[in-house]
Amino acid sequence: MNRVALALIAVAALTGCKKADPRYCETQGDCTDSAYPYCDVNGNYDESDHVTNTCIPFPDDPGKDFCTSDSDCPAPAPICDQKVCRGCQDNSDCVGLGPAAGKNYCDTDGTCVECEPGSFIRCDGSTLVTCGSEGSGEATTACITTCSDVDGRCDDCIPGEFLRCDANDDTKVIACASDGTSETSVTCGFKCVSKYGRCFDCDSQVPDTCDGATGTHTTCDVDGLVSSEETCALGCDGDVCATCTPGDFLSCIDATTISTCATDGMSSSQMSCASGESCNPAREECSLCDPTLPATTDTYLGDACTGDPSDCCGLVGTGDYNCLSLMGGGNGFCGGNCTSDPDCNDGYTGPGTPVCAMVQTGAMACLISCQGPSDCPSGMTCSGTPGACQR
Repeated sequence: MNRVALALIAVAALTGCKKADPRYCETQGDCTDSAYPYCDVNGNYDESDHVTNTCIPFPDDPGKDFCTSDSDCPAPAPICDQKVCRGCQDNSDCVGLGPAAGKNYCDTDGTCVECEPGSFIRCDGSTLVTCGSEGSGEATTACITTCSDVDGRCDDCIPGEFLRCDANDDTKVIACASDGTSETSVTCGFKCVSKYGRCFDCDSQVPDTCDGATGTHTTCDVDGLVSSEETCALGCDGDVCATCTPGDFLSCIDATTISTCATDGMSSSQMSCASGESCNPAREECSLCDPTLPATTDTYLGDACTGDPSDCCGLVGTGDYNCLSLMGGGNGFCGGNCTSDPDCNDGYTGPGTPVCAMVQTGAMACLISCQGPSDCPSGMTCSGTPGACQR
């Protein structure tokens, strides 16, 4: 037999002798035979004859619980990890694991439980409901005050509840804050009254007050609460609403005496009319006008008059109006007392320009300024260029 043939026979012999070991393993996942489910990676056990990387039956080890799945692992070591039962290390170990399904919280002893012992579940009115001490079921606690769903606990105090008056400021009250645990300072409308354990919005000893700046009248009841509030149409008179505006006409006491609102806005005062004037209720003042003339009788600047001042009583505008006649003029016309041109513009819509000018008596009166006849109302002529309209 030649040398090449011998070499081939030797190779064939060596190849035919090599066979994979079915019990060889490197990780626990390599041992799939139920008779040899555990990989003795380090050769620690007699079952492998202390040969490393050998699949063996679960060894007799009193310090370990061996397993193939979580179902082999009872509490308190419910997790099957590398074929050995162990306790949970965090909540992720407990989610949906075999007997631990529904027990998604890892307790400090390594046991998967339904919830963290003592953790908040809900509020039932003023009763706090928490997880039971064993991590399952419910425990209840009756709150002395209220139960807070937001904070998951019993409140130390009722939010908004009066606690005490501020010892340093009697206009402030110390109340329970919205978190139910801390305190907050609240400014009272009037002051804090310890006897009643609350703020007074107003002084119960002063039933009526009136704010002159805003004209607001406030009524305070015996409990220190605002019972009514109104805006005074005529402003305040001390602690109450004024009933009239000081100086306003009230009535005619007699033909030459007028009653007006006094400075207190409540009572009246008397004033005598000037010589030649009488109390005119239609005009609500002392006036030269005939007090019997209807208030609805309107006359206007330039209207004809006979010389009697009362002919112009209904003149539209401000102030008293007289029957005037310019020097050298003919018939009279209505003109008004004035101090400046704007006093003469009220209500006049005719031609020309109303002006305030001195007349022959030395008084200032409303006239109609003109440049020619077209600037004067019907029945009047223009005296002078420029001049004033006259009848």
